[in-house]
Amino acid sequence: MLAEEIVTTMRQFAQRGPHAVNSVFVVDAEQRVVGALNMHDLLKAGVI
Repeated sequence: MLAEEIVTTMRQFAQRGPHAVNSVFVVDAEQRVVGALNMHDLLKAGVI
C-alpha cells in the first residue's frame, strides 16, 4: 500500500466514528511487522 493510500484509509476510518487512526504498522509480504508509520512521518515526507 502506498503512502497516499494509507492517508486515504486513515481519513476514511476517521469519518466512521470518533476515533482517528494516527499510526499504522508496516508489514512485509509474509505479514511480519517491519516498521511503523505515523501521521508525523507522512507530514514530514510531504505526503499530506
